[in-house]
Amino acid sequence: MDLLWLRVGIGAVAFVMMWRTWGQSGMTAASFYWWIGGFALIQMTHLLEPIGDRWLLRREVKAYLSMDPEVRERLLSRVWLSVTRQYLREQLANEPDVEFNQGAERYPFPTMDKTLVTRVYWALAIVVAALLSSTLDVVRLPTGIRVMLLCVGGILLAALSYLRLRGEHLLTVLEITPFALAEIHPNGSRRVVSFNQPLELRNRPRLGRIELRAQSDRAYIAIDYSRVGFQRALNRVLTLGGFREPAA
Repeated sequence: MDLLWLRVGIGAVAFVMMWRTWGQSGMTAASFYWWIGGFALIQMTHLLEPIGDRWLLRREVKAYLSMDPEVRERLLSRVWLSVTRQYLREQLANEPDVEFNQGAERYPFPTMDKTLVTRVYWALAIVVAALLSSTLDVVRLPTGIRVMLLCVGGILLAALSYLRLRGEHLLTVLEITPFALAEIHPNGSRRVVSFNQPLELRNRPRLGRIELRAQSDRAYIAIDYSRVGFQRALNRVLTLGGFREPAA
């Protein structure tokens, strides 16, 4: 991941601000802070580079996971570099796959998504605890700063609530049979949309999902883009739900 232009931009802003705050007798405290701040940010971009590369590799693995298992295997065999092909196979081996069992197909979420949400959740929880403790008498701070930290803590609490709901959703499994689409929760409860009724399919690209619901019901089941085997799941729903004719 090339961050050269980001570094050039940070350096240019730091130089301009340092020049504008330069005093007649030389460097002032403000110009020094701009110089040291720009230098620190440029060094931080070197830490972001491997993180960015890892994120790009993660996206590549997720792209393969979303494929139909048969298509995935065919495309993997066409990867020219054996090192790349072996790396992808090793990463995919650590993830769940579509389960086939007596006419039923089950589509889980990737393990990497669950791990990421869990790590971000607990990291934010630590930050929220630190921010909220600062609003008490644990640390002496001006009232204005305490109010600001309390507001930030409230926003992060809302983010924690979203992450908790997201984590619960990532534990669900989609089950497709010739008769219905079901969303199965870890406690065994399920929500079902039968295929023997008028259906409506709605694409929500900003939310990263497709929603299937009966035309007589507002409740829907989400077919998330990030589910393992998403492309196969979508094709099955399109065919079984009567949105297109079965292949000859």
